[in-house]
Amino acid sequence: MDLKRLAGGSDVSAPTVSPSMATALLAYSGIGVKMLIDQQVGAQLHTMFMVDYQPTAIAHPHDHPFEEAYVFVEGEVHGLIDGELLILHPGDVLWAGVGCDTASRTGARARPVDRGPGAGPPPRHSYRFSREWNISPTN
Repeated sequence: MDLKRLAGGSDVSAPTVSPSMATALLAYSGIGVKMLIDQQVGAQLHTMFMVDYQPTAIAHPHDHPFEEAYVFVEGEVHGLIDGELLILHPGDVLWAGVGCDTASRTGARARPVDRGPGAGPPPRHSYRFSREWNISPTN
């Protein structure tokens, strides 16, 4: 994903579609997320999305109310997974259960592909950042 190219938005003459994770790019803290498979393309029991870490990207401590499985395809990601530091490389797979506290950072571009929850992330509270709950990630 070329975040600089996508940051300018769509051309006025481009086809119009309803905004969703399938048609929009979610970018935060140097991380881009783009849905590849979800209900917008007819999937009922499967989702998949690409995560694009830009150099020095960071995902602050958080958990999800669903399970996730990541396959790392490019770069190196340093992950803090329930208090354990893991260094993930292409070919590595990471599974995180419901409520697993995770944080990650990278010094260079990296890309994992996520096979997420069956019906897709819930419409609210998909990311539950520890700082918003005023708790320590080690509690």
